[in-house]
Amino acid sequence: MAETSEVNPTVSVNICCFNSERYLEETIESVASQSFKDWELVLINDGSTDATESIILDYKRRGLPIVYRSQPNSGLGASRNVALQLSNGSYIALIDHDDLWEHDFLTEAMLRFKTNSDVGLVFADSYHFDDVRGVYTTQFANIDVNRLDLRKGNVVHSLLTKGCFVDASAVVLKKDLVASLGGFNPKLAYVEDYDLWLRLGGVCSFEVIDRPLARWRRHASQQTRVLGSRRHEELLFLAFRHIADLSRMERLRFLGVTISRQTYHYFRSLAAVDVGSGLKKYFSGFGDYA
Repeated sequence: MAETSEVNPTVSVNICCFNSERYLEETIESVASQSFKDWELVLINDGSTDATESIILDYKRRGLPIVYRSQPNSGLGASRNVALQLSNGSYIALIDHDDLWEHDFLTEAMLRFKTNSDVGLVFADSYHFDDVRGVYTTQFANIDVNRLDLRKGNVVHSLLTKGCFVDASAVVLKKDLVASLGGFNPKLAYVEDYDLWLRLGGVCSFEVIDRPLARWRRHASQQTRVLGSRRHEELLFLAFRHIADLSRMERLRFLGVTISRQTYHYFRSLAAVDVGSGLKKYFSGFGDYA
């Protein structure tokens, strides 16, 4: 059952949770402290077995504008779509349950939408940190984002040849555009965000804020570190889906940026997969988004 707020905010902040008790309060506090105040918080509890629900309901009792749904475990892509459906705002801001925002992230993002009507996605740099070392790098450390072509259509090429430079916890999207594309691919567990950026790039321009306004937390239990072979398979799915749009040299660059040698050899080792004509049949398991 969904608990809904009574407001119609500009921004719906989407957080999908699974056993999030360790970091969730810190994440919610970073949203609550935003200088931009016209938001609601849409929280999806995806089958947690810890104190996640208690934390969410406590914040709701304290008066935070929260839309809440608890559901059986369905995966991140499916949970993001539920959050999208429950969102009342015209813009969707994503933040993972263990990440943080700087206090002016939403303010800076919304200013970009006001100045350029063609923009459907705004993203910022982010600090990468852990609980031992603190900040150890940034999302844009190895890329000059100011030289990227972020115009509609061209941004797809940039994403393919430079890799996924958009951090999913440092992004705001126009809700109607995301909905028009069918939302996230629910069959993807690791690259559901990268897949959506590639599809969005065909219908809108992106705009970048070249300043770290989010904090991406690295820790042993996060999803991107425990998915194992699934991660390899999904990256190859994206390669198969988009590689035909590139020249030969760009294909080599894309493969080098997007999938590691480890991923390639993992795929080659699957006895059931015909690396040639069997690719399409193999990746049909990722659904109609392919």
